[in-house]
Amino acid sequence: MKGYGSFLLLISSLFQIQLSPQTAGGAKSVEEKVTFATNRAFSKGGIGIVNTHLYIVVKTERKGRNELVVRPTNGKEATWRGKAITDPETVFFYDGKLWPFMQALPDGFDLSQAILISFEKDEVRFFDFGSESGAYYSRILTD
Repeated sequence: MKGYGSFLLLISSLFQIQLSPQTAGGAKSVEEKVTFATNRAFSKGGIGIVNTHLYIVVKTERKGRNELVVRPTNGKEATWRGKAITDPETVFFYDGKLWPFMQALPDGFDLSQAILISFEKDEVRFFDFGSESGAYYSRILTD
């Protein structure tokens, strides 16, 4: 649950959501913007589809690593492996590449063209800023 709250805080700060009494619907309008956080998606064969170029590997060994499959338009498929699945991790998918959250982003970085992926203990969440949509996949752990 701690990771979920951090993820929502991150998204809120990136969108710079500001509440005001003049906002139609008050807090309800904010809820509508973050419903992706409770939008559960179901993987197929242990792979979660984000879009045609990005896939999340949700079926992994208990001692495995966070994994993404990237299929750039002009290159061949590559697998990215991050930290151990027990360690929270956040990355951006931008311009066909993955950028760790704490790493310097490239010049000309455009958040509206990026996808944020958050690896948490039991789930992997994503948010596509371009389409303003997202969801989460439950991890499937094997021995």
